[in-house]
Amino acid sequence: MLDLNRAQLEIQRAARDFARGEFDKDLALTMETAGTFPERIWQKAGALGFLGLHFPEQYGGGGLGLLEASLVAETFCRQDSSIGNALSFAGFGAECLLRFGNAELKHKFLPAVAEGRARCGMAVVEPGAGENWSTLQTHAALADDCWIITGSKSHVLNGAQAAFHIVACRTRPEEISMILVETDRPGLALNDLGRTVGLNMLGTSRMDLLDVQVPGDHLIGDRGKGQVQFSRFMDEVFILLSAAALGTAAGAFDRTLA
Repeated sequence: MLDLNRAQLEIQRAARDFARGEFDKDLALTMETAGTFPERIWQKAGALGFLGLHFPEQYGGGGLGLLEASLVAETFCRQDSSIGNALSFAGFGAECLLRFGNAELKHKFLPAVAEGRARCGMAVVEPGAGENWSTLQTHAALADDCWIITGSKSHVLNGAQAAFHIVACRTRPEEISMILVETDRPGLALNDLGRTVGLNMLGTSRMDLLDVQVPGDHLIGDRGKGQVQFSRFMDEVFILLSAAALGTAAGAFDRTLA
């Protein structure tokens, strides 16, 4: 059994008070059914510091750790799993930038995620291929210090509503790298995939890239390290998902007991 310190208990209490005050169950059902993102609640959560607790302060975060972020995810999902997951994963992919991106990219993009001003997506899975890295077809060629990217991705969380995406690309026949691509780049198209089993507030899209050009310094970390980066990113995501699942289960128990 983990003993929380006073600061962690205060974070947990603040998250609980926020969720009780802001998460309306009828509104949540309406928004989940319609696939509408809780924009106002997300922005308020960002302004109060709940979204970037595990980001360093220089990137708009709280300078704390994954445990504190997990406490917030658990508490939010205990009050309402649909809104809780929407807030917890509005920045899906940002941890990859945080852990491996260069300082310039982190200063440019992470504060907006932490403060509830921009959403992020992670584009890895390809149509018909799942997460089979050996068949990854999206490729990026370096020309005049720009990456030129062509390919397709499926099941991109946050889709067209994300300000940017971390995209897995084959940068040489034998190597896979991660590259940051802004959503408004010419040649990038996102098409909504419709309703899914849960997470409809976030939305899921197919991504098509046709000769999309991004600066060479948008490479995330070292070239050819994409698989390792994704694996380490998912280690963090699984912890947050587990916290959200625990909160959802506790919320179900609360309702049953009541």
